[in-house]
Amino acid sequence: MKKLTNYVRLISVLIVGLISLILQFALNMPVYAQVVISVMGSLIALLMFIDMVKTLRSGKFGVDLLAITAVIATIAVGEYWAALIVLLMLTGGDALEDYAANKANSELQSLLENSPQSAHLVQG
Repeated sequence: MKKLTNYVRLISVLIVGLISLILQFALNMPVYAQVVISVMGSLIALLMFIDMVKTLRSGKFGVDLLAITAVIATIAVGEYWAALIVLLMLTGGDALEDYAANKANSELQSLLENSPQSAHLVQG
């Protein structure tokens, strides 16, 4: 299975939230909303857990374990809207981090491209 990018995960969480809002409040089907959030939330949490294990093996530590534990715990006790909010914060933070890193990289690349390629030596 192709690895999902952080942007795709964020969009997936937003779509799941929108579908669940419609199911719960417009169509008055809270059970279906809970199923949608629980299934997608568990899937995204599993994908993030796999990525986290790979990151831990490389020696980098983060707070993703706490967030993934929070998602699983909130789904387990039936607080599926809280699970969706935690997923939204986690995926949104990852997408924002990617955006900032890409922006900084492009700005540094632009700065390097605009640097002088030659210098004149003045003796005297």
